[in-house]
Amino acid sequence: MADVRTDISPFVPEVVEPDAGLSPAPASRTFWADAWRRFLANKAALISLIVLLTAAVMSTFAPLFTHWDPMAYNLHPSQWYQAPSGAHWFGTDSLGRDMYARVLYGTRGPLGTAIAGSILCTVLGAVLGVVAGLYGGWIDSILNRITELIWVVPGFILLILFIALYGRALDGILGPAGRYVMVTIFLATDGWPLIMRIARAETLRLRESPFIEATEVVGGTRAGMIRRHFLPNMLGILFVQGALLVPGFIFTTSALGFLGLINPLVPDLGLLINQSATFLQMDATPTLVTVSVITVLILAATFLGDGLRDAFDVRTN
Repeated sequence: MADVRTDISPFVPEVVEPDAGLSPAPASRTFWADAWRRFLANKAALISLIVLLTAAVMSTFAPLFTHWDPMAYNLHPSQWYQAPSGAHWFGTDSLGRDMYARVLYGTRGPLGTAIAGSILCTVLGAVLGVVAGLYGGWIDSILNRITELIWVVPGFILLILFIALYGRALDGILGPAGRYVMVTIFLATDGWPLIMRIARAETLRLRESPFIEATEVVGGTRAGMIRRHFLPNMLGILFVQGALLVPGFIFTTSALGFLGLINPLVPDLGLLINQSATFLQMDATPTLVTVSVITVLILAATFLGDGLRDAFDVRTN
């Protein structure tokens, strides 16, 4: 019978050296990193963001980009209706004023009002929506009745009436920006109910989440939950909804300028169209330039809002 030898030494597993050619596992990305990656992949939204940022910077620091005074006119007929040239990039209007300077300064009002109005509208609607969804009861009922009342009242008509009655008084109190401040407040007041309904629905959904129940068990206050849990978890959708308000606010402000409700001493895109339309048959360049700028701003804001929605809406991704 053959001698059988048994190896009782402990088993040592074979060490496999990692292959240098293999790449390491990808690191996990956060929600914001994924959203930013999706946004960068949307070329239309990225270009729109660059256009809006460029317009905002150039209009805010307009004296750095033109040496012409937008309100300086020239009574010599040879300076009227000049075609675009090296001296006047967009030509001149019926009073010899440089159209490039007027458009540059005129972008401040509609774009600044739209951005400020959307931010104020989003913040107000988000806070009230979270409060309504979290506290419920009579607070929720009162806020819902207020939103229904605001939707019934024609806000644009009320804004026109208010500016027509008190526009001059605001000019004396707040100066040239007085009417823009009024428009910003009215836009935020008329638009926050939509944001409030969205924030309320998200709050009702998050209330059933396990981490909210755990926070309540350990004694977390409602104010702390709003600050630490509810608002941070709905920032994406609120950010998108606020961005989608900008195109409409730009159009509304420009429409008010076209109706002559903006201070005539302040260059405004809508007011420029109103003034140049009278001389449309003599020279269409000022009107076409101004309409083109408004169109580009509205389209850029629209594409940006759509891009943000595609990037932050996890239900579509």
